[in-house]
Amino acid sequence: MHTKANRKFVRQESGISAVIAMILIVALTVALIAVAYAWINGLIPTGSTASKTMQATYDQISSTNKVQFEVVSADAGILWSNVNATATNTTGTVSYVTSNLSQSPSGVTEVKVGQVFFIDCDDNWSGSYTFTLIYNSKIIWASSDISL
Repeated sequence: MHTKANRKFVRQESGISAVIAMILIVALTVALIAVAYAWINGLIPTGSTASKTMQATYDQISSTNKVQFEVVSADAGILWSNVNATATNTTGTVSYVTSNLSQSPSGVTEVKVGQVFFIDCDDNWSGSYTFTLIYNSKIIWASSDISL
């Protein structure tokens, strides 16, 4: 037994075409795959993995065999504890890798403009070097060639 309202739905046999429905399903699937691909390959930045950058200028070599730089710009949220440094000579050989940078003032945990940081270098270093800072496995700064 059908009421009048239900009979309207029973008698109506028209609907969306199967071809149009298939096109819509394929388009939706392609869009979802594209978003998943971009997300997996890091093309969509997230708060924790978005690239950070900073700029620093070479200052001097201190008497304690440390190369001194001054931070001139830095994105918010770069923590000194997650910064590593490398020194690469002109032949492309990485001579130095450290996760123990020293900075001044020493109690500040986040990289700030005006701070000074130091990278240790041995007495026997001579020649031209490029210094690089790496934050969460991504290069955030590289110096120009510096002669030691």
